[in-house]
Amino acid sequence: MDTDIIVIGASPAGIMAARNASQKGANVILIDSKKELGHPPHPANTFFKGMFDKAGEKVDQKYVIHNLKGMHIVAPGGDEIVLETPGYFLDRTKFDEHYAKQIKKAGVDVRTGVESYNVLKTGNTFSVSTSEGMLKSKIVVAADGINSKTAGLLGLKPVRYPNDIAWAVEAEIEADGVGDADMFEYYLGSIAPGWKSTYSPGGGDYATLGVYVRRNGTDVSSFFDNWLERFKRMKGLDD
Repeated sequence: MDTDIIVIGASPAGIMAARNASQKGANVILIDSKKELGHPPHPANTFFKGMFDKAGEKVDQKYVIHNLKGMHIVAPGGDEIVLETPGYFLDRTKFDEHYAKQIKKAGVDVRTGVESYNVLKTGNTFSVSTSEGMLKSKIVVAADGINSKTAGLLGLKPVRYPNDIAWAVEAEIEADGVGDADMFEYYLGSIAPGWKSTYSPGGGDYATLGVYVRRNGTDVSSFFDNWLERFKRMKGLDD
């Protein structure tokens, strides 16, 4: 047996699972195909205090670019709810590097640039075939994404309800003062069918826009184009 637990995938879930298990005394190997954790950075960049609280995590301002006071949630008919709750526009590279340091400090054996090819279970032992050879463990954590290859190899169904998957486009935008606002904006349904379109101010002249669409195929770029044009009109922005 090489280790107690093998975590496949350095997603946020994989990193947390590896860190917490190691802190509780397990021997953990984390493998990921990327050569460096946090690169390229994940596009999700806006989080709220309640998310950190639920995960038992504290916010470190060293990876926060812009502090938010809350969010506007806008219904398709225009009705609006204002939620006042601390939020954070993050530098995802610094955020991911922060947690990469944590798992190494916790004693996790981090192996980057390692591909996982196959996973077999024999009795109480998992055998993981990788680009660096075979690894054996008591437990395998499949943290390699929504279409987890690992889960599929073990006969699990990674996606139970495919129609509920939202396909997304996010983009960074720059314009004078576009990031100065201190409220996240969340538009339900009307612009992005099935879920939401968003505006996240990142401070100064920087922000991100996104659309998250269900049941309209995998190419949702046209919804983003419409959202960008509507956003420019809403905010009085020039091309």
